Formats: sequence, C-alpha cells, structure tokens
Amino acid sequence: MNINTKIVPVETKPGCWNTMIVEIYNDDKKIGEYKRDYSTLYKTFCPFQRKDEWYALYSPHYEETRVMRIFENKIKDIGSEKSSFCPIEYYVPSYKDLCEDDSDTEWNKSLKEVVGTFGFVSGCFWGDDSTWKIRYVDLSDLKNPKVEEKFGYIHQPNNLSLKECVSFDLFNPKHPEYGDDSTSLSINHSDQFDIDSNYFIPWPIRIADEKDLNENKALQQMSKSQLIRRILKQEKTIDTQRTQMSLLHNLKIIIKKNLSEDKLKEFLKEANPQIKR
Repeated sequence: MNINTKIVPVETKPGCWNTMIVEIYNDDKKIGEYKRDYSTLYKTFCPFQRKDEWYALYSPHYEETRVMRIFENKIKDIGSEKSSFCPIEYYVPSYKDLCEDDSDTEWNKSLKEVVGTFGFVSGCFWGDDSTWKIRYVDLSDLKNPKVEEKFGYIHQPNNLSLKECVSFDLFNPKHPEYGDDSTSLSINHSDQFDIDSNYFIPWPIRIADEKDLNENKALQQMSKSQLIRRILKQEKTIDTQRTQMSLLHNLKIIIKKNLSEDKLKEFLKEANPQIKR
C-alpha cells in the first residue's frame, strides 16, 4: 500500500486555534479521515507494517497517541495510550531500517518478528515545549500502546528528524552466532550547559543557583546530609535517568559551594556507610 495524507484546515472561533481534517489515501483513493484538534499536523501520522498488516500511529487529540488499522479501502481505530504526552513526530522502524539485506537467514527472520512491535515518539508535555523529548512506544499490544520514558529525559537535536536520531548498528535480537539477545540501539540527543556556571541545564527542572535552591521548599527543608543521600540514590539510576543526572550535577555544585572538601567527605561517609572512614 502507498499511504499518504491531505490536510483540510478548519477555522474555529476568534481567539482559539484552528483545527483540521486529516484525509487518508491509499494511492489516489481516499479510504478515511479523522479530526485533529490542533492547527498543525507536524509529523503525527506514521503508517507502519507488521507482518502482512498495516497500521498507523496518529494523534487526533494533541495530548494522545492512538493506533489505527489500515485496510485497502478503510481505516479503523483500535487503541490508545494514556500518558498525556503531546506527540510531534513518530517513527516506527521498518524491516529495511533494521536489516541491511533481504536474505532469508535466521537472523533476518528474527528481525522480521520485531518489526512493528515498537517505535519512538518525540514531543513534550504541555508547557514544556522549548525542546522536543524522545520517548519509546511499546507496540507489543496494538490495542494498548504505551508511551514510556525508557531512556530518561533526553532532548531531540533541532537539526535531526526522529528517524535520524536512532541507530540500530548493534541491534541483533536472537542472533544465532551470539547465543543471546542484543537489543542495544543508539540515540543521538542534545544537552545544554551554562559555560559560566558549569550547570547542566534541564527543562523544566533547573536548580541553577542558591536562590533557586532556597525557593524550592522541598529541597530547602532537607538537611545537607539528606541532600547527599538523595544524590547517592540518584547515582544508582544514572544510566537510565538523565533528568536525575542533571539534578545530580547541579546539587553537587551547590553543596560544594557550601561545604569544604573535608566536610563534604564527612557528609558522604555519613550518608553512605559503605564509604570507609
């Protein structure tokens, strides 16, 4: 099938953003449509194939991701997720994205089994639209897709599409030569730093200076020992929680400003009994 879309703008009342009708075509034949309650489609319609059947990720409401089944002459909505994440772009890897050739090997057969079972979405939560963040979409159950923060809070580079951000060079599920699964992939992302203060700048969470620390009541009520315990706890999940990494980095800078190196070591010993005195 050759799936494409056409947009029909819909004007609303003054002071409100316009909406649209998204018409879906198989070649030149219209097979369905849906309403989208936002003025821009972005890249929120993504057809993909799973074995011999066709589906699409789409977003009729700007704070949801849904799945539709695509037939040759009609469409059917089959499932929705509940994360309230606002999608901007979808990407579901195809067989060609995962495999360099079409040879009938056991390795390639295993790749065909995972095509259409997962994807990616970039976007933001409402009010956090200074950058797009990349999330994982679990499509193992197409009636119940799940948008997950599997990779932590990571920014999509402004000059790359979502597809360009993801590389499958090490993705070898059930490779017979290795004897075990390798579902490793690489994601290009961007970070922001303030070079004058050495702060890692996350959004919307930022503890940039002592004033911010004092204005945050939850942190203000913590003793320095409690803050350090929190840091040590965050370090255990540093590989998967990039939001925590930025917070960890900034908290360390704040604490070092308030403590001498010797005093910092004492607090570390107190917070973590595994550290030898």
